[in-house]
Amino acid sequence: MNLGGATMDERVPRDFETLRTTILERRQSLPKRIAQIAAYALDNPDDIAFGTAASIAASAGVQPSTLIRFAQQLGFDGFTSLQLVFRERLRERNSSYDERLAALRAKAEEGAGHRAIFDGFVAAASTSLNDIS
Repeated sequence: MNLGGATMDERVPRDFETLRTTILERRQSLPKRIAQIAAYALDNPDDIAFGTAASIAASAGVQPSTLIRFAQQLGFDGFTSLQLVFRERLRERNSSYDERLAALRAKAEEGAGHRAIFDGFVAAASTSLNDIS
């Protein structure tokens, strides 16, 4: 599979949930520093998506080379390939939010009461907040 010039083996996690599961399954057997970045990645996926290797490493308390070794432990050819999975998670989340907003607008156009629209907005906001955490 080719993602932005980075090739990925068939065994490499292609989506965030698969990646998350893989990290959780392997976490206990990872070397100390790689386990440290694994925990940081699960707790701070947005930072992994958009941070630089240097800034992520500093925040996680590891050397930048640890990020590369972490990515390679998971089967990626480098940190940038791993980062693409974290970025795709955000794209999917934004699409889901856009879909919920479109559904709310459709209800408004159908003449649904203000209370129904408000309830829908609150439900969409709640779902988005749950996705973030």
